[in-house]
Amino acid sequence: MKIKKLIFVITMLFSIYSFGQRIDSRLSAVYSPEELNSMNPNAIKYFNFYVKNSYRIVNFTTTKPIDYKILYKINPKTKEIISEKINYSDIVDFNPYLFSCETAQDKATYYKIGNTGKLLIMLSREEIEKEFRNKTKK
Repeated sequence: MKIKKLIFVITMLFSIYSFGQRIDSRLSAVYSPEELNSMNPNAIKYFNFYVKNSYRIVNFTTTKPIDYKILYKINPKTKEIISEKINYSDIVDFNPYLFSCETAQDKATYYKIGNTGKLLIMLSREEIEKEFRNKTKK
Protein backbone atom coordinates (compact mmCIF):
# COMPACT_ATOMS: atom_id res chain seq x y z
CA MET A 1 0.00 0.00 0.00
CA LYS A 2 2.86 2.40 0.84
CA ILE A 3 4.47 1.70 -2.52
CA LYS A 4 1.24 2.57 -4.33
CA LYS A 5 1.01 5.83 -2.41
CA LEU A 6 4.63 6.64 -3.19
CA ILE A 7 4.14 5.94 -6.88
CA PHE A 8 1.01 8.08 -6.89
CA VAL A 9 2.78 11.01 -5.19
CA ILE A 10 5.75 10.76 -7.55
CA THR A 11 3.41 10.66 -10.54
CA MET A 12 1.49 13.70 -9.32
CA LEU A 13 4.67 15.65 -8.65
CA PHE A 14 6.01 14.74 -12.07
CA SER A 15 2.80 15.92 -13.70
CA ILE A 16 3.01 19.19 -11.81
CA TYR A 17 6.60 19.78 -12.90
CA SER A 18 5.82 18.80 -16.47
CA PHE A 19 3.63 21.86 -16.84
CA GLY A 20 6.72 24.00 -16.44
CA GLN A 21 5.75 25.34 -13.03
CA ARG A 22 8.44 24.76 -10.42
CA ILE A 23 6.93 24.13 -7.01
CA ASP A 24 8.95 24.69 -3.87
CA SER A 25 9.10 21.39 -1.98
CA ARG A 26 8.19 23.19 1.26
CA LEU A 27 4.65 23.61 -0.06
CA SER A 28 4.08 19.86 0.17
CA ALA A 29 4.01 20.25 3.96
CA VAL A 30 0.65 21.97 3.59
CA TYR A 31 -0.77 21.03 0.19
CA SER A 32 -1.35 17.60 -1.30
CA PRO A 33 -0.14 16.88 -4.84
CA GLU A 34 -3.77 17.05 -5.97
CA GLU A 35 -4.22 20.50 -4.43
CA LEU A 36 -1.00 21.76 -5.98
CA ASN A 37 -1.96 20.31 -9.34
CA SER A 38 -5.33 22.09 -9.25
CA MET A 39 -3.92 25.52 -8.34
CA ASN A 40 -3.62 28.18 -10.97
CA PRO A 41 -0.05 29.16 -11.89
CA ASN A 42 -0.32 32.60 -10.25
CA ALA A 43 -1.23 31.05 -6.89
CA ILE A 44 1.74 28.69 -7.13
CA LYS A 45 4.03 31.61 -7.98
CA TYR A 46 2.78 33.50 -4.93
CA PHE A 47 3.12 30.52 -2.56
CA ASN A 48 6.62 29.81 -3.90
CA PHE A 49 7.51 33.45 -3.30
CA TYR A 50 5.96 33.36 0.18
CA VAL A 51 7.98 30.38 1.47
CA LYS A 52 11.20 31.98 0.20
CA ASN A 53 10.65 35.69 0.89
CA SER A 54 8.07 36.28 3.65
CA TYR A 55 10.64 36.37 6.42
CA ARG A 56 14.12 37.32 7.48
CA ILE A 57 16.26 35.46 10.01
CA VAL A 58 18.71 37.70 11.82
CA ASN A 59 21.01 37.51 14.83
CA PHE A 60 19.10 38.19 18.01
CA THR A 61 20.65 41.03 19.96
CA THR A 62 19.30 42.47 23.17
CA THR A 63 20.69 45.96 22.66
CA LYS A 64 17.27 47.27 21.66
CA PRO A 65 14.04 46.02 23.28
CA ILE A 66 11.91 44.09 20.80
CA ASP A 67 8.37 42.86 21.36
CA TYR A 68 8.68 39.25 20.24
CA LYS A 69 6.80 35.98 20.52
CA ILE A 70 8.24 32.51 21.03
CA LEU A 71 8.36 30.35 17.89
CA TYR A 72 6.98 26.80 18.06
CA LYS A 73 6.90 23.89 15.64
CA ILE A 74 3.32 23.14 14.63
CA ASN A 75 1.35 20.58 12.70
CA PRO A 76 0.62 22.51 9.47
CA LYS A 77 -2.80 20.89 9.05
CA THR A 78 -4.17 21.29 12.60
CA LYS A 79 -1.98 24.24 13.74
CA GLU A 80 -1.41 22.42 17.05
CA ILE A 81 1.96 22.89 18.74
CA ILE A 82 4.05 19.74 18.35
CA SER A 83 7.32 20.98 19.84
CA GLU A 84 8.61 23.91 21.79
CA LYS A 85 12.23 23.01 21.08
CA ILE A 86 13.74 24.50 17.95
CA ASN A 87 17.30 23.80 16.84
CA TYR A 88 19.53 25.56 14.36
CA SER A 89 18.94 22.72 11.87
CA ASP A 90 15.21 23.59 11.87
CA ILE A 91 15.92 27.01 10.39
CA VAL A 92 18.49 26.10 7.73
CA ASP A 93 15.77 25.56 5.09
CA PHE A 94 13.05 27.41 6.98
CA ASN A 95 9.43 26.65 6.14
CA PRO A 96 7.03 29.19 7.68
CA TYR A 97 4.16 26.70 7.32
CA LEU A 98 5.78 24.39 9.91
CA PHE A 99 6.01 27.00 12.65
CA SER A 100 3.70 29.19 14.71
CA CYS A 101 4.54 32.35 12.78
CA GLU A 102 1.91 34.62 11.33
CA THR A 103 1.93 37.63 9.08
CA ALA A 104 0.14 40.77 10.21
CA GLN A 105 -1.48 43.02 7.63
CA ASP A 106 0.58 46.16 8.17
CA LYS A 107 3.52 45.42 10.45
CA ALA A 108 6.33 42.92 10.86
CA THR A 109 6.03 40.26 13.57
CA TYR A 110 9.05 39.06 15.56
CA TYR A 111 9.74 35.58 16.94
CA LYS A 112 12.60 34.32 19.08
CA ILE A 113 13.88 31.06 17.57
CA GLY A 114 14.54 28.84 20.58
CA ASN A 115 18.12 29.03 21.89
CA THR A 116 19.65 29.56 18.45
CA GLY A 117 20.52 33.21 19.03
CA LYS A 118 18.34 34.06 16.02
CA LEU A 119 15.24 36.16 15.54
CA LEU A 120 12.60 35.50 12.88
CA ILE A 121 11.05 38.58 11.32
CA MET A 122 7.82 37.82 9.47
CA LEU A 123 7.18 40.64 7.03
CA SER A 124 3.75 42.24 6.86
CA ARG A 125 1.30 41.06 4.21
CA GLU A 126 1.56 44.51 2.64
CA GLU A 127 5.35 44.21 2.33
CA ILE A 128 5.19 40.64 1.00
CA GLU A 129 2.61 41.57 -1.63
CA LYS A 130 4.59 44.68 -2.61
CA GLU A 131 7.77 42.61 -3.08
CA PHE A 132 5.82 39.97 -5.01
CA ARG A 133 4.36 42.59 -7.37
CA ASN A 134 7.81 44.09 -7.92
CA LYS A 135 9.32 40.70 -8.66
CA THR A 136 6.57 39.63 -11.07
CA LYS A 137 6.80 42.93 -13.01
CA LYS A 138 10.29 41.99 -14.17
